[in-house]
Amino acid sequence: MIELRDWPTPDSHKITLFLEEARLDSTINPVNIGVYEQFEPELPTFSPKNRMPATTDHDPVDYDEPVTVSESCTILPCLAEKIDRFLLCGVSDRPAANRPFLAGDNHTIADTAAHPWIVPWKQRHQNLDGFVHFRLWLESIATGPETRRADGNEAPFSAQHTGTEECKRLFFGQTMASAAGT
Repeated sequence: MIELRDWPTPDSHKITLFLEEARLDSTINPVNIGVYEQFEPELPTFSPKNRMPATTDHDPVDYDEPVTVSESCTILPCLAEKIDRFLLCGVSDRPAANRPFLAGDNHTIADTAAHPWIVPWKQRHQNLDGFVHFRLWLESIATGPETRRADGNEAPFSAQHTGTEECKRLFFGQTMASAAGT
């Protein structure tokens, strides 16, 4: 059972659409962001940064306790891994044989949005050997001048210390709303 906390926004719709496509048993608990319900005291236990959507998987694959994840860009890969379907590699390999980019002949936001999530495929222990065309797409984006410039812009910061334990607690912990003065 997947418990979804959301409000009808494009990010939340990604999750409801995925849940339907995956045919996962789920329930929706609305959180009205128009009246700031995401800042109610009990919500940060589900979404540390008070972001919607947020899911709780009550039957996670690798854990004994329910797992809560927030923000659509994190939720989608977690759900795809749970059911071992819809991961971009296999879905995109065949179309990539006939076009240079995910959505056609031109670079679009689909390429921009997908690429950073696919780059750490080795750390996730994914095998891309069977996806020749997809790997060519990945390599062409990774070696493109725009990506190299973007990587260069981030390089001075990527190796820096990520902060004190207190900073991490405030940023990733459940005190974000109170720390921000809301």
